[in-house]
Amino acid sequence: MDKSRLLEIVSAFPGKKVAVIGDVMLDKTTLVSERNRSVPDDHSVPVLNKKRSSYSLGGAANVANGISKMAGNSFLYSTIGQDNEGLEMRSMAIRNNISFRHFFSSGVTTLKESIVNEGTGKKLSRIDSEKIRELGQETADKIYRRLEEDGPFDAFVLSDYDKEMFRGNYGVGLAQRVIALGNERGIDVIADPKPVNIFAFKRGSVICPDKDAAIEIVKIPRSIDQEFFSESLFRIVESDAAYVTLGKEGIYLFRRGVKNPDWIETKPVVRPSPVGAGDSVTVALALSLSSKASYEEAGMIANLTARVACSHSGTYAVPIEELIKEIESF
Repeated sequence: MDKSRLLEIVSAFPGKKVAVIGDVMLDKTTLVSERNRSVPDDHSVPVLNKKRSSYSLGGAANVANGISKMAGNSFLYSTIGQDNEGLEMRSMAIRNNISFRHFFSSGVTTLKESIVNEGTGKKLSRIDSEKIRELGQETADKIYRRLEEDGPFDAFVLSDYDKEMFRGNYGVGLAQRVIALGNERGIDVIADPKPVNIFAFKRGSVICPDKDAAIEIVKIPRSIDQEFFSESLFRIVESDAAYVTLGKEGIYLFRRGVKNPDWIETKPVVRPSPVGAGDSVTVALALSLSSKASYEEAGMIANLTARVACSHSGTYAVPIEELIKEIESF
C-alpha cells in the first residue's frame, strides 16, 4: 500500500471532531515487591510491599484519549459514580484535553486494579470494583441532548464494555439514536460491541469486534465457510463493513455484499502487550474514515496503530507522531 497515501490520510487527523459514547473505567497499576519472611511454609501467605500506584484511562475513556493523542478534538459521553475514582477520571480527562460530558450514576466508577511484581513485571492479580447496571431513561435523554448540542461531529464511536451505557432498553435506544443521527447526516458510526449487546448496534457504519466476539455474534466457527460467515454477520448487524481483529495475525475486513474478506497483515511485535490494542484500532478507524480513507486504507492504519500500542506495556494511547514514524518505517 502506498506509504505517501497513508501519511496524507493521517495528516488530516488534527482537528477532527469525534464523539465517543461508552463505558469508562480507570485502570490502576500497583507495583509491589514480595517481603521475605522466616516462618514455616504451611503458615505463610505472600506479604507484599506496595511501592507505587499509577492510573490510566480505560474503556471508552482510553478511546477518547487516543483521539486526543492523535490531535483530534475529543468529546466523551459516559456515566461515573460520585466517588474518588470519578473525580480522578474527570481530572485525567482535563489533563488529556478530553471534553468529558459526565453524568452521575447510582453506581460506582469502574476501577480495575492490576497488582504487578515490580521486579519481574508479572501480573499477580487483578481487583475489579464495579456495579453493572442498565442505563436509565433520564440519563439516556440527557446524554443525547448534550450530544446534539455539541455537534456537528466528524465521527461517532460507540465503545461497549457491557457496564451500563448500552444495557437495557434505554441503552439500546441511545445507541440507535446515535446511529440514526449518523446515518441521517452521513457521519460514520464505529461500534466496538460486546456480543451480548450486539442488537444495540444494528445499522451502524462499521463494527470492529475481535475474533472471539465475532464468532460469538454469529455463533458459528469462522473456519466453516468465509462467505457464509460474512453473510451471517451482516444479516445480524446490517453494517457496511466489519473489521475483525486477529491479534498478531492482523485484521480481517468484511464488506457487505463481498463474498470473501480481505486479510490485512501486520508485522509481529517483540514481547507484545495487547492491553488496549482494540481501542487503538477503534481510534484509527474513526479518524481514518472521517479523513476519507478507503476501508482498506483505514484497516492498514488501524493495524499500524495497534502495533505501536502493543509495543508499550499496559494501556497506551498512541500519539500521532509515533504513528507517523511507524508508517514511515513500515
